[in-house]
Order: sequence, then C-alpha cells, then structure tokens
Amino acid sequence: MLWAFVNDVAQRFLTFNKREQRANVRRLFRQVGCPPGARVLDYGCGTGLFATTLAENESQYVGYDIDQRLVEYASRLYASLMFTHEKNQVVSRGPYDCVLANCCFHHIPDAQAGGELGFIRNNLDPMGCFVMLDILASDDDVPAPPLRHLFGLIEQGGSMRSHRDNIRLLESQFDVVRADVARTHLFSLVPSPLYNNLGVYVCRPVR
Repeated sequence: MLWAFVNDVAQRFLTFNKREQRANVRRLFRQVGCPPGARVLDYGCGTGLFATTLAENESQYVGYDIDQRLVEYASRLYASLMFTHEKNQVVSRGPYDCVLANCCFHHIPDAQAGGELGFIRNNLDPMGCFVMLDILASDDDVPAPPLRHLFGLIEQGGSMRSHRDNIRLLESQFDVVRADVARTHLFSLVPSPLYNNLGVYVCRPVR
C-alpha cells in the first residue's frame, strides 16, 4: 500500500499535468462518440487517476492494472467503481464500447505489447473504439522537447516508442483512424517549455 501511495502522490503532485490530460480525455471521448452509459475499460489504470473522468455520463467503468497494489489502492479511493488486476474479471464485464490506455504502453516491452493489444481488441465491441495516449521517443519526425531531460526525470518508461513505431504496433491489431502528436505540459501550464510529446491514437477493430 505504501508503494501505491507513493506512486499516486508522484503522479498527482509532481507532474501536475493531470488537469490538462483529463480535459484532453473528455474531449477525445466526445469526438469518438462514446455514448452515455457506455462500457468503458481503463487499461493500465494505476491508482485510478482518470477513473472519475471515465465514469462520467453514467458509464460502466472498469479499471484494470497488472499491479495488484495499485488496484487495491484505487479501490479504496473510489469505492463505488470497479477495479481489478485479473483479466478474467475484465472479460466478464465486456465487451467494451470504449477502451483507454493512457500512458501505460511505454512500460510494456515489444515482446508483450502485441499480446496486450490483442487482449484489448478481443474485448472491444465490434463497433467500439480504442484510444491510446503515450509519451513519445524522439525521432526525425518528432524532435525532443527543449527540456525533455527534466521531464524525463518524472515521466519514465523502459519501452518508449517513436510515433511511427506506435502506429506500426497498433496497425498489427487495429485500423488506426487517427494518429496525432500533442503536448502534455508540466503543471498543465500552456504554453510552457516543459512538456513531453504525446502520441494520440484512435483505433477501430479491423473489419
């Protein structure tokens, strides 16, 4: 529980960019047409930082994370919502109209990422939508932010991918209907020189 608390505090009070990210998630879900009462899966939910946002409009929310400690902490914070670290629980409550994976795939190695995307695809309604947001590695198309090394002390991951690599990974399982590059700012201050590049992907099941 101590680890989960430290993780939650770090996310809430060190990055201070969750207000900006919550607004972006709300806007994205409106744009993709996530209906009131939709079944929503928060894949890689952590301590539930976006749980109340995704549970708006009477959505049937399920938060999933592989880390049992984080899930148990989230369950205490948001007792009315469903959190689990067990995939069979995720399956039993699907299929889902909308799935969000927010800044978690940069923690998942390539050898596992395809399988996790396959799990999401298999539990997505045929008319559903998968939204992935993730921090980007720099390449020729997306240069590093001027203060990337400072933000990197806070937001880290062992499998950070370039924008092109994310698209290739997603296309192995989905139709990628939108692929943009945005910015996520420290303290949610826009504009600010302290930001990370963020890949924004909207995907549909392959028909």
